[in-house]
Amino acid sequence: MGFQYWLWWYDAESQTYIDFLSSEFMDVTEEMINAWVTLPLEKDGESEFLTPGKYIASIQTYHGGGAGADNNVYRFTLGADFSHNHNPQAAQLLFNNSEEWSQLGQLPMIRLNINNQEGPTSVPVTFNVDMTLPIAQGIFVPGTDFVDVAGTVNGWAGSDHMTDDDGDGIYTLAVEGIVPFSTIEYKYRINANWDTSEFPSGGPNRVYRTSYWNSLDDVYNDGQSTVGIEEREIVRDISIYPNPNSGIFTLKINNPSSEDMKVVITNIQGQVVLEKELISVSSHTEQINLSSFSRGLYFLKVGSQVNKIVVK
Repeated sequence: MGFQYWLWWYDAESQTYIDFLSSEFMDVTEEMINAWVTLPLEKDGESEFLTPGKYIASIQTYHGGGAGADNNVYRFTLGADFSHNHNPQAAQLLFNNSEEWSQLGQLPMIRLNINNQEGPTSVPVTFNVDMTLPIAQGIFVPGTDFVDVAGTVNGWAGSDHMTDDDGDGIYTLAVEGIVPFSTIEYKYRINANWDTSEFPSGGPNRVYRTSYWNSLDDVYNDGQSTVGIEEREIVRDISIYPNPNSGIFTLKINNPSSEDMKVVITNIQGQVVLEKELISVSSHTEQINLSSFSRGLYFLKVGSQVNKIVVK
């Protein structure tokens, strides 16, 4: 009987395990009985560099004869603990030509040793920050304003402009040359201005410990009211129905006192699609039609109150 060690990677998109790395093919010898057999699984290029995800470490065995032998069947054995008295009926997964899996008995473990030598000495950190609230509040205008990140990753001097290529309000930037397994501190800023940075008055900073793979998903100011925005609530109650909708919905406003107010609807890029003044209003109901605009997320702002509208 011959065997080979394999490492399988789970491809979430296809929802299948794909062969990733393998050892050389070995014949079973008498010296291997009751002994650990160690073989290297060596990569031949950066395309085989380990990435985060699910893996299966396995042994593929192939028998080449004997009574009733089926040479088209590969047996995957997930090894055995050295103290385990191996049962020949246990520890097998079958994978046949019809691409069907079956399990025979228990699944003892194998030992997988990962040599972390010659790993990267510097890694990128990808910063992602959700700016939809500042956009909705009007403090951040896409195309006019920019957001950057400042921290120990760049001496607190700030970074290049973060970008939002798909227009979903999530701004992204990769900062290169960060030492893996180091602790970084950072903040996001609007227009490189410390007066508009999140968490003003000196703190706190965001803190993150790097690894070989770093993609940070943050919300500007942790989703709190943005610096510089008036927090006085002039509207007691706003109703939008139905929501989600096809672009046609009813807006109902109840205000504790009669006041002038402005209704502004913007898209995710911060562009104004509707704007109107309401004079001396305490109660107001109207139907709004956005059906001529594209489907997606919109923000309706009255005074300092912002509501999301989903147009399907």
